[in-house]
Amino acid sequence: MWESPIYRFNVDAGTHDGDRLYKQVVIDVTGSAPSFDAPGKTLGRALTVAIAEAAAPKRAVILDFGAGKLRNALHLLDKGFRVCAVEYEQLFADSEQASNALGRAEKYRARFSKLVFPHQFVRSRARFDFVLLINVLNIMPVPVERLVACNHRF
Repeated sequence: MWESPIYRFNVDAGTHDGDRLYKQVVIDVTGSAPSFDAPGKTLGRALTVAIAEAAAPKRAVILDFGAGKLRNALHLLDKGFRVCAVEYEQLFADSEQASNALGRAEKYRARFSKLVFPHQFVRSRARFDFVLLINVLNIMPVPVERLVACNHRF
C-alpha cells in the first residue's frame, strides 16, 4: 500500500468475439497538487478559523498530510506555526515548483520538517496537534487507503 504515487487499474472495456477486454488506467496522485503558491483567501481564512477553533497554540505542530507543493505549509510557516509536511519524494523530484517550495520551507529550519511518504511517515512516532487533510482523501483512488489514512495515529 502507498508504495508509489502511481496507481494502475484494469477497467472493463467491453467484449470482442466473446472475450472480455480490459484497458489499463494509470493515475499519478501527485498530479493533483495545485499549482498555486499560496492558499486562496477563503482557504487561508478557513485555516485560521480551524486552527483557532482547535485552540492550537503558535507552538503547535501542524501536520500537512499530502502537502503537495507546500502552499499550505508555507502559509502556516509564514504565520509562525511549526509544520511537518508529508509527501511522496517523487513530487519534489518531478516538479520544479515543489522543489523550489521545499527550498523555501527548509529556510524555516527548526519550524519545518518533512516526512517522506509512506515509509518515513509510517515509521515516525511524531505526534501532531493539528492535521491538514486538504485535497488528499478525495484523490486517493483506493477506498481502503482512505480509511487507513484516517485511522493512522497522528
